[in-house]
Amino acid sequence: MTQADEENDSRAKYLVLHLADKLKAAKRFRESGQIEQAAREIFQAVNIGEEALATNPDYYDNFLVLNIVARLHTFREKDAPDDIRHKNYDRAIQLLRLACEMEPDDNVAPTLLAGLLISRENFAEALSLLENVYVRENPRSTGVLNHLCSAYIILGRYPEALRTAEEFIAINPQSHLAWEHKAQALLGLHDIEGAEAARCENERLRLLKQARSEVGHAAGAMDRDITRGGGARLT
Repeated sequence: MTQADEENDSRAKYLVLHLADKLKAAKRFRESGQIEQAAREIFQAVNIGEEALATNPDYYDNFLVLNIVARLHTFREKDAPDDIRHKNYDRAIQLLRLACEMEPDDNVAPTLLAGLLISRENFAEALSLLENVYVRENPRSTGVLNHLCSAYIILGRYPEALRTAEEFIAINPQSHLAWEHKAQALLGLHDIEGAEAARCENERLRLLKQARSEVGHAAGAMDRDITRGGGARLT
């Protein structure tokens, strides 16, 4: 290894450690309610990860680094400022393809890749990835089932969509997405009454989730205000 290679390797290792620090900082800011600052830490982490890959191409053979950088390209804080809300799905797809080739038995990378491919209307490849994960995965994750339902419904494969939605519901009956998939599958099968019942359950669970989220945000805001004021924390 030449001196230049050693310097690049050292720099890349530093960048990966710096990337980890940025992710930890983003988590702390998010937990304290400082969403904009958390978003900026994530934005910087993306650039640091890309610099690590550019500095030492050997990191393209590092499954963990590829996964982290790919995920960062798809994630932005919901309330992030406009200048840092851009998502680079094309780059994420490129990195996740490499990750899938590197670890063909992994289930996380192909599930993430399939979700992005669905958003790009590449349904055939997404479905192939998801069905392979479905066969390998035990117990099955709701993420895989969610994407499978979407792909089946888009492709008009309503019996498979219904079967998958019911498996999703059996695992997580409180998921409004699962009931939404079931409603769409039943509608595709011309079961209007069943679709309407599933749609009503979807709406009930969606509103319940929204109410819980609003209560949680309000409690968190009160907790932070009391803490800043020197009072006791809410428990």
